[in-house]
Amino acid sequence: MLLLLASCRSTAGTADESYLDRGYRLNGEEAAAVYLEGIGEEPSHQLYYNLAYSYLESGEWDKAIESAEEASALYPDMIRFDYLRLYAYRESGRMYSYEKELERLAEKYPANDDIAEMLLSAYSGARRPEAIPIARKLLQRDPSSQAAIRALGEFYTFYEALSAEQARTEPQPWDPGVKEIYNITNTIEDGLLT
Repeated sequence: MLLLLASCRSTAGTADESYLDRGYRLNGEEAAAVYLEGIGEEPSHQLYYNLAYSYLESGEWDKAIESAEEASALYPDMIRFDYLRLYAYRESGRMYSYEKELERLAEKYPANDDIAEMLLSAYSGARRPEAIPIARKLLQRDPSSQAAIRALGEFYTFYEALSAEQARTEPQPWDPGVKEIYNITNTIEDGLLT
């Protein structure tokens, strides 16, 4: 009996890999059809991820969001589905949903610096006071965080100056141009010296 269970488990893994292999060779909607077929037979987080990603490839934002949400419900500890959903919101121009999702994820994963920086970038230029505590926490973990410095620069002149200083580029070396030998005779002939 134990041998039979082990062989069934091995076959399921092979079926999952078969769908993944077939889907890798395709793009967009064609790949999505293969991944949907695999999910119908034996769901796995890899198949869900590839399904959502294939929808992103083909610009099917709603389907990408829907499949990422479904996968998130099945695999709640896998942040990769949250990133897919964020990408779909941003690329489809749904900035309000993008910000709200970032805020939710910042609460869910308070130690994730990538999400904090993405949220600060979304707040950038809007002078949102909600950015201040996020930026301060981020600076405590990473004092060189440009997103945090820019966000605080919208409220405090010290950080504004620091942001400007760090954004400043090195000046180009002075270009003297073509070197001419000073010729006094030409100057006298031009009437500049009398």
